[in-house]
Amino acid sequence: MKRYTYRDWASSFSHRVVYGGIFYYIVYYLIPMTFLVFATYKLVTTLNEARKKKEAMTKTKRNEKDLTLSLVVVVIVFMVFQMANPIRRVLIEVLEPSQLGCGSFYYYFISVSIFSIYMNSSINFVIYCICGRRFRMRFLAMLKCYSQIGTIETSVAKNSGSNDPKDTE
Repeated sequence: MKRYTYRDWASSFSHRVVYGGIFYYIVYYLIPMTFLVFATYKLVTTLNEARKKKEAMTKTKRNEKDLTLSLVVVVIVFMVFQMANPIRRVLIEVLEPSQLGCGSFYYYFISVSIFSIYMNSSINFVIYCICGRRFRMRFLAMLKCYSQIGTIETSVAKNSGSNDPKDTE
């Protein structure tokens, strides 16, 4: 019977799978996602209860529904886009080193994993624009404000008779 030492166990395939794959997945994905789903559920139920207690106002209800929808969509998108990273970690531990090289499935999966993390960060703005009517209106108002500032500066330069900033001083 062979006696395993700590060093033997740490370099074994089963150690890589258990600690590098399974525990990593549990700690970095499963526990946070479970908490996120639970917190989102509690937030949505709290918002629904608060909405029922308030007086019925069409605008307030629409804003609350938009907020709830935005929140739920952001959480779902986060969960979907973050799924690739734990899968990548499991693949590192399960695949042989020769299967991790250039041109392999894992080589391309790394790009997908990184791209999904970047997409998760940048897609929230699009979600807020699509789902949140109030956010969309305020954003458009802000763009109109900046557009009017540019128009005012242009008209001031035209009224002075020259487009050269040196001539207006």
